[in-house]
Amino acid sequence: MTNRLRSLPLLLLVALVASSLPVRAADTGPIEVPVLAALSGPLAFYGSAVGKGLEMMSASVNKQGGVNGRPIKFVILDQQSNPQVAAQLMSQQIAKGAQIVMDAGGGSSCLGAQSQLQANGPVLYCMTPVVHPPAGSYTFVATTPGFYDQYAVIVRYFRLRGFAKIGLISSTDATGQETERLIDQIAQLPENKGLTITTHERLALSDLSATAQIERIKASGAQAIIAGTTGTAYQTILRGMRDAGLELPVAASAGNLSYRQMEAFNPSLPKSDVLVPGFSVYAREQIAGVPALRKVVDQFWDVMKANDIPKPEVGYATAWDQGLVVVDALRRTGANATATQIHDYMENLRGLTGLFGTLDFKAAPQSGASKQWIFMMRWDPTTNNFVVVSNTGGSPK
Repeated sequence: MTNRLRSLPLLLLVALVASSLPVRAADTGPIEVPVLAALSGPLAFYGSAVGKGLEMMSASVNKQGGVNGRPIKFVILDQQSNPQVAAQLMSQQIAKGAQIVMDAGGGSSCLGAQSQLQANGPVLYCMTPVVHPPAGSYTFVATTPGFYDQYAVIVRYFRLRGFAKIGLISSTDATGQETERLIDQIAQLPENKGLTITTHERLALSDLSATAQIERIKASGAQAIIAGTTGTAYQTILRGMRDAGLELPVAASAGNLSYRQMEAFNPSLPKSDVLVPGFSVYAREQIAGVPALRKVVDQFWDVMKANDIPKPEVGYATAWDQGLVVVDALRRTGANATATQIHDYMENLRGLTGLFGTLDFKAAPQSGASKQWIFMMRWDPTTNNFVVVSNTGGSPK
């Protein structure tokens, strides 16, 4: 070592040596977050929207500096609407050292991916309100209001419209099973005294007909219908109602808040109200008095418009919202954070305003979802649009 170097302070010498080392691509390249999305199969309409939503959200974030100077990239992997494939892909991502993985394939997919989790993670962030992971676990779920709150609003809307007899038809997967459990629970609430679930009908996601189930609902004397499924199975139910001439109002979860899906379903619709719970992101006029929320919602719609998407699917909004949570977590914990660090940050996250309200993971463990902003919306096939038909909470306008 030269006399000149010996005379330098130790810390300065270390800094000089470090600055002479080559910068690794991993230090400046994109931070990759794997996403298990249904790009094919019955839930492809949702998975493809999620993929595009994350792409646009990440582009917006990267224009603003990314995650502490590094771009973020969501790597979309097709889980084919199949929970077994989701489990296989999750296992592969664990082997690659992923610290957080997102899932956009519905309740069964989330459970499939969850089956591979170890005691220390990684964090699994599912874009569904169907799954109910225990508080403190490494599984987090959708920031959208949960299924319980969605169905409570549906039942309240029907009851206040004078419909005391409701028929239920659900798919046999995790989503349908959870729907049945929650509807039975909600029907027992004091406010729903006098309300009757006239029948519980079921169909598989792959069923091509629901004729027998619809006939039993018709015979039960139901005045309205709740459909506990999404995608092509929901179309099968709607077509069955149309073919049977059963003109009763029908409502399903927000998983069906899809312009593209409903436009495709138009020829299958019955001549009655087709309803879905909607959220603040789809009710901009109703949240005009909440500036912070309206600002976030307007930013989302501006990006959608700039990308020639005038009618964004709920998958776009869900992906955008949960993508922002992931970005926030990585900004706060660092690009090389462990699953435990990400988990601990998300578990204590409060006050981040998203498209569905202000998140609070203390009040709503593993989700952070606000149940304040839920509106009933009716699909209008003449304008191919969703129309708000209730106040927040479900009371009819």
